[in-house]
Amino acid sequence: MVISFPVTPRDAALFDALLAALGAAPATGYQQPTLTSWPTSDLATCLPGERAYLSPLDVLEPSTPAAGLDEALSGAFPGDDLALLNEPGADAQAAAVCAAVNRLGWSPFYLLLTPRPQMDTAFMVAHTGLSPERIGLALVCRYLAAEAATRGAPRMCLNVDQILAHPIGILIGVARQLGLPEPSRTELENWRARFIQDFAERHPTRPARDAGDGWLDRVAAAASEDSAATMDGIRAEITASASVIGQILGPVEAFNYGPSDLPEHVTDRSTGDTEALAELSRMAIELRALQARTDASEKALEDMRASTFWRMTAPLRQLKNWADRTLGGSTSASAVLAGVSRNVEPALHALADRRPGTLMSDWHIGLWKAAHGAVPKEWPGLTISIVLYNSERWLAPFCEHLMASEYPLDKVTLIFVDNGSTDGTCEAVEAFFARNGGAFRETRLERRPNKGYGVGNDHAIRMNTDDLVLITNVDSEFTPTLLTRLVSAALADDPSVACWEARQALHEHPKYYDPVTLETNWSSHACVLMRRAAYLDIGGYDPAIFMYGEDVELSYRYRRAGWRLRYVPSAVLKHHVDLQDTTVRPHQLSGSLAANLLLRQRYGSTRDVLGGETLFARARKAETAPVRIEGFDRAARQVKEQKAHFRNPGCDTRDKAARFPFNEFDFDLARPGADTAHMPPAQGALPKASIVIRTHGDEQAYLEQALASALNQTYTNLEIVVVEDRTRNARELVESIASAYGADVRYIASDGPGRSIAGNDGVAAATGELVCFLDNDDLLFAEHVEILASRLIDHPDAEAAYALAWEVVSDRGVPIRESGHSVPSTHTEPFDFYRLARENMIPIQSILFRKSLFDTRGGFHADLDRLEDWNLWVRYATGNRFEKVNKVTSLYRTPKDQAIRSRRQAELNRAYELVYRRNLDDMAAMGETGAAILPGID
Repeated sequence: MVISFPVTPRDAALFDALLAALGAAPATGYQQPTLTSWPTSDLATCLPGERAYLSPLDVLEPSTPAAGLDEALSGAFPGDDLALLNEPGADAQAAAVCAAVNRLGWSPFYLLLTPRPQMDTAFMVAHTGLSPERIGLALVCRYLAAEAATRGAPRMCLNVDQILAHPIGILIGVARQLGLPEPSRTELENWRARFIQDFAERHPTRPARDAGDGWLDRVAAAASEDSAATMDGIRAEITASASVIGQILGPVEAFNYGPSDLPEHVTDRSTGDTEALAELSRMAIELRALQARTDASEKALEDMRASTFWRMTAPLRQLKNWADRTLGGSTSASAVLAGVSRNVEPALHALADRRPGTLMSDWHIGLWKAAHGAVPKEWPGLTISIVLYNSERWLAPFCEHLMASEYPLDKVTLIFVDNGSTDGTCEAVEAFFARNGGAFRETRLERRPNKGYGVGNDHAIRMNTDDLVLITNVDSEFTPTLLTRLVSAALADDPSVACWEARQALHEHPKYYDPVTLETNWSSHACVLMRRAAYLDIGGYDPAIFMYGEDVELSYRYRRAGWRLRYVPSAVLKHHVDLQDTTVRPHQLSGSLAANLLLRQRYGSTRDVLGGETLFARARKAETAPVRIEGFDRAARQVKEQKAHFRNPGCDTRDKAARFPFNEFDFDLARPGADTAHMPPAQGALPKASIVIRTHGDEQAYLEQALASALNQTYTNLEIVVVEDRTRNARELVESIASAYGADVRYIASDGPGRSIAGNDGVAAATGELVCFLDNDDLLFAEHVEILASRLIDHPDAEAAYALAWEVVSDRGVPIRESGHSVPSTHTEPFDFYRLARENMIPIQSILFRKSLFDTRGGFHADLDRLEDWNLWVRYATGNRFEKVNKVTSLYRTPKDQAIRSRRQAELNRAYELVYRRNLDDMAAMGETGAAILPGID
């Protein structure tokens, strides 16, 4: 039993044509093309009330149906056969009709037609003589009534514009929902031609504004998404405004439908209605906007407080929030605050300026080989320094994993520096030495007064003579390859590099590193390998910093002296961080805050210093919690006592171009997604992955950077396929890389024409089970393939996995620099297939997919040269599962020049309609019936 609820007789005619093509026989409904009067039928006389707009609000409160409705229905439809109940006006009493159908024991399938603000209002105004405001409100209420009555029952929400744009896809979708045989392709094409021509001739569209106080547009949008929550919200708004609406509209008696037969007592109140509803519209819009902002703020606050990153960095974030909350009233202070982060972007640019020459350099080749297991002929001596303070509970797992290291322990001097522990820490160390000390070159336990983390490590570094010294926290667990990867990297690297930072798991440190050079502005000393000569060159840890910030200070001093800092993502340790502990301790707060303020004295500009002190003063003034007040006061005393000390540069300034970022109460730019837990998989029998890089023309500077970021990947079972569209500029470079690195890098020449065909050629040549695209002007962070491949390994039912990506702006020049790092808000939402069908929310380089998708569903459509990746993701996602990783693992560049941006956006806008229509056609061809509820394009 098919039951439709058409809004107008014209909608009834559309339903008739649609269902007739599938063999459904309309038993009642509007059949006359002249649109002059309401139909009369036994069913119509049984519907309660007049089919007129006495009060649009009445339909929201269903009345008792007139006697005889059940009998009329059973008389019109003797059995539960396929038939169409298609009665204009039935939507106003949908609850009564649905209840009668249920009492009769039928199995209904409901068809609802999404209201069309432009078409329906103009049509109804022309045939009733009533104001657009009254008509618009009536359409809203009638659809709400039909939607509420059919909720929970089998139904389909259709959009007339989409039916006209894609009638075959819609028809196939309806047939499959009803379990009917699909017409042949020839029958479908013939029917489409007749249907579109007939509808266009009989039902011309005329423009009209949304005359339903904005509700009509919102109902149409909610209906397209079948959003019950939005419908309920609109219903609540209308109900709350009922008394005002009633006063504005007043009563109107019944009328016939034909414009040539309007009763005399129906008057056109268009002017009065328009003026009154205009004010109501303004008020309602303001109310909705305020409610939307409130809801969005509450949701954002809830998500932020629930994130692991927020818990992990609670002290610093709380300080930032205090500053934001208290600076609003001071224009001058706000201006100072705006300058606090002024050095962040120049510091990123300074890192980017080092990219030229990275690819094919001796040090980059050496780092790649070290990450892929190359070892030196002889391992050097290595000193490991671990500072302890009441660390008994961490010693057993730390020592267990240290013993499992692949590095020869007879080359290691192991020094524990105890800063006055009062638990069983020293006894546990001595017991470990008694059992396993013979495996090491030397072991030492240094008991010292607690003068801080940096001073303790400094003692260990100075008491030994090894060229390389590892500083690490005891609350960590080494992977077997941690030490070999770090030391191999140090031996292969440029002599200007002072230290090599390991990657932390389960939560990677979020601070920025350059994806091409792997340089960073500061190194976390949770686990870092240092060149002893460089350490002594700059004087070592500053003893004035007891704890918190000593690693940032030493890093900035390295860079001021001309040394460079490297990140080694292939060297991994598991670092235990108590993410659930949000307690703000006075020592922790005072140490973090004082370090930030004091480092501004040494490395910041006058504006940086003033901005930090302003933030501190206002945050302290606003604080009321005693424990945090104590932390502020301790920090204030420390800053006062040590300010003069930190005005000393600490070392010679050899690199006058060095930039030292202060990002408010943090330091450098942070990548979103620090709360994403990930442990690298064991490098065993992992599925092979392929990175396909498309390139064209003279873009070697960009291509070199893309290739370097691909070579930096920590996922080792990897091939890189460079496919060049028509030009042949990249062959020599790619072949040189394959020879110098020994990497699985191949060149493919594509005759195109166009990047879609080139992309297909590249994937066809790829031998990996997993595939990722990388255009030559995009970059990958080192764990990109690893984290996505891990997600697919963990979820074998998923066909693709994608991560967040930074959108950056960049000039087309050398050096290539990026600015304005941001993630588009629409990309942060959970994966939703129907939203993907409407908008491109997955950047091309951010996704890793199974090659079997390419084998079964094909590649890019050859005729698409814009947004071709969007269409590909829609086809690959149809009927499949996509996994999302909420972490930034790549970036894509957009033009900085506004004229170029405008031209590019115009090209994308022109391509959107074509690709969107192709998405709907492809979905329908693959049997995705949901295409029927997606909005069409006028």
